[in-house]
Amino acid sequence: MRAELDASSKLAASSYPPAFIVGAMNRSGTNFLADIIQLLPGWELPALTEDYLLEHSDLLVEYVNRSDNRWKTRISAEQRSAAVSYLGRGLLEFIRQHCESKHTRLIMKTPRPWGIENFDLLFPSAKLIIIVRDGRDTVESASRSFTYAPPRHWMRQWRNGAKTLLEFMATHRGAAGKNWTFVRYEDLVEHPRRCIPQILAFLGVDDGEFDWTKFDMLPLRGSSTHRGSKRALHWEQVPKPAGFRPIDKWRAWSWWRKAQFKWIAGRELIDFGYATDYGW
Repeated sequence: MRAELDASSKLAASSYPPAFIVGAMNRSGTNFLADIIQLLPGWELPALTEDYLLEHSDLLVEYVNRSDNRWKTRISAEQRSAAVSYLGRGLLEFIRQHCESKHTRLIMKTPRPWGIENFDLLFPSAKLIIIVRDGRDTVESASRSFTYAPPRHWMRQWRNGAKTLLEFMATHRGAAGKNWTFVRYEDLVEHPRRCIPQILAFLGVDDGEFDWTKFDMLPLRGSSTHRGSKRALHWEQVPKPAGFRPIDKWRAWSWWRKAQFKWIAGRELIDFGYATDYGW
């Protein structure tokens, strides 16, 4: 058993490492980023669309630890990590069976960072892209999209997600640019020709493979303000209006809503570089 598990790093590594997209919360731009990566040949977003594979990953880690406690021959911490990676590999292979091509590179997408601390255990060969949007615009979009909760609920949700991501980025700083990278939604929107090549390089893709013509023609999907002929939120593609700019919507907020956000999530907004102080 020891020899087999010691070899797991070689066996678990895939020739087609997937890209995981994780946001601070819904409305952070995970759909937009996935649509961009899908313009590359050989990449596919599974029918799950939002997989949440990491959300309950603590259970998989616990399963391995409890199993080890029952085994007559105990294994090392490194071998326990290898066993967890086998479970992650199995999940990806299961999902791959439902793709059009078994050799596709998977685009795994989840709008929340729940369980992200187990990412490198479950998926050691995968690439993680953390996408963050200005928390104020994220809250504004969520409030328009999901009217069942007040804005302060979404402020707390963004704060909690931002804290989780900031902690992950701090504890995994040494792997930045190798196993994970960080992108701002605003950079994708306003500076795509600078931002997208950086993402492609991180994924190990030649930027000559990217179809900029198709990118310029990308429709909207899941917009909180432009829904085509439908009133309710949906994820069907609709034409992008001329001059569409989903940035700085929060500037129309009342002084009270701004104060509320500062109180709840102002620290995290500063930590992500969207403000330098509380004077906005």
